[in-house]
Amino acid sequence: MKRNLTTLLTVAMLGWAGYASAQAKKADYLTNAQLKALLADTMTARFSGWYSRSGTAVFQKDGTARLDAAGGVLVGSWKLEGNKICTNYTSLGPGCQYLEKTGDTTYRVVPDNGDSAGRFEIVQKRK
Repeated sequence: MKRNLTTLLTVAMLGWAGYASAQAKKADYLTNAQLKALLADTMTARFSGWYSRSGTAVFQKDGTARLDAAGGVLVGSWKLEGNKICTNYTSLGPGCQYLEKTGDTTYRVVPDNGDSAGRFEIVQKRK
C-alpha cells in the first residue's frame, strides 16, 4: 500500500511538472509587421549584452547598420527574415535576432543561435 501511494504521488508530481512547464509563458517576439513598423524610419538604440557588447546601434531605413561599441565601429547591413532582424557586419559576419518588447522603448534581443539575450533601448527615430 505504501509503495502504491509513493508511486501515485510520483506520477502526480511528474504530471503537474509537465503541466506547469507547458503553461509557462512563451516568449512574445515581434512579428514581421511589427518589425517593419519599428524599422520604417532610421532608428538609434543603446544596446547592452548583445553578443557580449555594449554601445549604440543605428539601423538606417535603407538597410545599412552601424554599431559603435568599445571595440570600435562596425558597419554592415540589416534585413528582415520572417520574425527576425538579420544583420551582417563586415568583421562579425551574419546573425539573426528576435525582438521581444519589454517596455515603451525597450526590447530584449534574442539571438537565434542560442547565445545569451541582450537589451535594446530606442533613443531616437528619424525619417
